[in-house]
Amino acid sequence: MTTHLAFLRAINLGKHRKLPMALVKESLAAAGFTGIETHLATGNVRVETSKRSQSVVEQAVERALSASAGFDVPTIVFSPAELSALYDDAVRLEVSAQRRYVTLLRDHPSAELASEIDGWEAPGEGAKVLGRAVYWWIDHPNAAAKMSNARVEKQLGTATTRDIKVVRTLVERWCS
Repeated sequence: MTTHLAFLRAINLGKHRKLPMALVKESLAAAGFTGIETHLATGNVRVETSKRSQSVVEQAVERALSASAGFDVPTIVFSPAELSALYDDAVRLEVSAQRRYVTLLRDHPSAELASEIDGWEAPGEGAKVLGRAVYWWIDHPNAAAKMSNARVEKQLGTATTRDIKVVRTLVERWCS
């Protein structure tokens, strides 16, 4: 069995797109996944399956959850080794900002597309492309930020963002 980490995009934010983690577990178990664990209600899911291809796992998770939820549930899958390496790379940048985020990308961006965000800076903000992710930081409230998941997604495709502290917790729990 192969372990995959699935990150669900835009669920449980506000009144819409509610997807209880109990339903996530039930739906994925019915779809044949095992070893299912969740962390927080924001869509961090660990699964085990005989499927090895990340795109096949993404599609299977999306089908199972979309059928149960009644709306599309875009999913981005990483291996534990990928997430751990991504976290290590982000920590090595030694950024000291109030807020630090990792936006996980479904696909590797081309060098041309990545260059639009890699090294981007604005007052109190910055970003660095790390493989299939964008590590970004801000030193002011999120509402004033120029960088966002929507901006990354517009330029680099399907994406979902997690606070660096959540990524650290997931690495500690699921990548050891």
